[in-house]
Amino acid sequence: MITALVVDDDIGFSKILLDAITEVSRQLHMNLEVHVENHPLHCLEAHQVYDIYFLDIEMPELSGIDLVKRLREKYVNKEFVFVSAHDDYMRSSMFVKPRAFVRKDHLMADLTETLHVLNEVFRKCDAEITVKDNLRDIRIKPSQIAYMKSEEHYVRICAASGEDLLIRNKLRMLETRMKEYDFLRIHLRYLVNLNYVQDYYKYKQMVLKSGEELPISAPYAKHVNEIFMNWVMAGER
Repeated sequence: MITALVVDDDIGFSKILLDAITEVSRQLHMNLEVHVENHPLHCLEAHQVYDIYFLDIEMPELSGIDLVKRLREKYVNKEFVFVSAHDDYMRSSMFVKPRAFVRKDHLMADLTETLHVLNEVFRKCDAEITVKDNLRDIRIKPSQIAYMKSEEHYVRICAASGEDLLIRNKLRMLETRMKEYDFLRIHLRYLVNLNYVQDYYKYKQMVLKSGEELPISAPYAKHVNEIFMNWVMAGER
């Protein structure tokens, strides 16, 4: 079960949004449970944590943008979607890197596109795959891996939790398999999960949410820039 919270001080519209999200998720066969909160500050005090937050940007107690900043300090890898009647907020909202921006005057169309993307995100999050460690098979969960690093005849699998797993394999053998889960080759030695990228410095390096800095090598730079920017623009981040 995926859980979501609508945060909007407008009680009337929050009910409309709740019904719209419920209807679109039903059409997409998405197992989604949606709740409503009309006081943004309560989100910071509540014990309940949600997978997705649908937030109005303009609220008197606390703006949606400021609320996302504070929620990100407490919770890692939650999904945030802004909902607003003002398109001019779209640019300013990008600084906190929401998953999507839903326009109130295009509610059903934007919600359909957004929930389709989110449904795929959660599918990937739950996925497990089998890879080779020399002659034996092992199971890994791509969503929990920040990056992979080639070390001669081995690959070091670096989990977001900080735990490493060293397997006997080749990075080029894993690269094709991991593309489906948003992994991108940025260097002869590095394969990165784009979902863990905090900052991107064009043609130079990627900085992960952990603070680790990974180099982008010249032969991969143009391809990395193209794929990463398309990934961001497509709402994959």
